[in-house]
Amino acid sequence: MLDLAQLLRTPHVEPLFDISPDNSKIAFAWNKTGEWQIYELELNYPSQLHPITSGGGGKFNPRYSPDGTKIAYALDSDGSESYHIVVYDPSTNTHSDLTSNTPHALQPNFCWSPVGNQLAFLSDEQGHFGTYIMSVNGEDKNLVLDTSHPAWQVEWSPNGKHLAASCEMQGQDYGIFILDLDTGKTTQVPLNAHEPKWSPDGNRLLFHSDENGWFDIGIYDLSTEGIEWVTKSKNDSQSPVSVGNRIAYLQSK
Repeated sequence: MLDLAQLLRTPHVEPLFDISPDNSKIAFAWNKTGEWQIYELELNYPSQLHPITSGGGGKFNPRYSPDGTKIAYALDSDGSESYHIVVYDPSTNTHSDLTSNTPHALQPNFCWSPVGNQLAFLSDEQGHFGTYIMSVNGEDKNLVLDTSHPAWQVEWSPNGKHLAASCEMQGQDYGIFILDLDTGKTTQVPLNAHEPKWSPDGNRLLFHSDENGWFDIGIYDLSTEGIEWVTKSKNDSQSPVSVGNRIAYLQSK
């Protein structure tokens, strides 16, 4: 049996990973050496695994740019869980900290705009985590959504028109707020809803909610503001994602 010291030394892969747009590579965080670094794996050549970061500080949540030429990741330089957002450019082998001059805490969850010229991120500059947008060079940081509730996750719609932010509400409830980037209008999914993910066309939003007792997968239609339930079972269904014209999700048994 493993003792505690052996267990804590066991390498662990962080569950937040990303697949490159051309489906040829996967990037993930791994504490293989005792430090959390970002690794990249060639899917057609599994033996070709190499680290793309090094040095001190934990690195998490790698996300490929839409054209696959860069990888952004969250950096916890001192263990405080006050993250920075860094962009790695393989063509120049450079790592650019976009938030080096930000005195406020950031969440490790962020996303690229569909055209790759901006990033949406979460900062507590207002005393709680709100949703901001900045250019890919780290300039022009602007607050775009402040619900007065701490934001935990942000996802940009594939058509570039909306942001969906998941926020902590009362107790253990979460709320999903949808921001129309053209009009500034904000709409809330009227449920205890978690983990928003967009459909490929950007017109519908997947989520899970315990509205029916167990966690079920729902689809919120932006045009009708109606909800369609994908599951209605006596098991928790969570973490939906769109895979082409299908929906994948986790289900407990």
